[in-house]
This record gives sequence, structure tokens and C-alpha cells, in this order.
Amino acid sequence: MKMSYTGQIRCRVALLAAGILLMLAYMVLVGETGGGDSRVGGGDSRVMSDFARGVANFIFFCGLGVMVWRLAHNCKLLGDRRRLKEQLLKEREERARSLHTRSGGLAMDVTLLALLFITMTAGMYNMAAFYTAFAGLAAASAAKAGSYLYFSRRA
Repeated sequence: MKMSYTGQIRCRVALLAAGILLMLAYMVLVGETGGGDSRVGGGDSRVMSDFARGVANFIFFCGLGVMVWRLAHNCKLLGDRRRLKEQLLKEREERARSLHTRSGGLAMDVTLLALLFITMTAGMYNMAAFYTAFAGLAAASAAKAGSYLYFSRRA
């Protein structure tokens, strides 16, 4: 069944709200199990380097900020028909869709999200796992950005 564009935006709003709630629950869980500045529990902050702590905080708070911004943007779209139509035209633009697909598409987006979560969490439990996940995240990000730039200049 094909969903209307308004329905798609409503679905995005629901997913973003759920994602924000999950991120806040993650923050509470990590705080309770010893991540962050605590000295006991599963995630032992004594093993975290300053770099790992900074990366984890950057990933978490920037991710939360982007999700709140996208939620507000999508809520505004639902209230303004003109903006909704403009956004639909932007998303249907063939060149942008082609660039996204050629630079990894949905599979790369999911991989990057998984690597962000793994990198953020691994720093509290094992520094070797953190640096491995961070290297994978950096490589995947470079591959996505590089292929996007390559195909955007070529097309």
C-alpha cells in the first residue's frame, strides 16, 4: 500500500520522537550502569580516554540535536502545505536520489548509524573495541563522503 507524503512525514515524526526517547533512555541506562563519570558498574569510565569521552559526547549530543531539529522541521512541514509541497519536490529530485544511491544508499546509512552507536558504547567498556569501531566509522564516513563528492562532480 502506497502511503501519502503527509503520511510519510507523520511516520518520520513518530520515528524521530521514538528515537529521541530511546536516546534519552540510553543516556539514563548508561548513567545507571556506570558510564560517564561514575566509578562503578558495567561501563567503567576509568578506562575511557579523554578522546573516547569527547567522541562519545559529541556523537550523542550532536545526534540528539539533529533529531530534535529534524522533528521540529517535520512538524512545521505538517502545518504548512506550501512547505510540504516544496519538500516533496526536493525529495523527488532525480539527481539527489541518484547521488544518495551511488554513495551507498540506505545500506550505508544504516551501517553508519550502527557504527555511531557501537563507537559511542564501546568506549565505556573496552578501549581497543572503541578504537576499532572508531576506525570503522571513520573509514565508512570517508567512503560515503568520497563517493558522494566523486559522483556529484561527475554527474
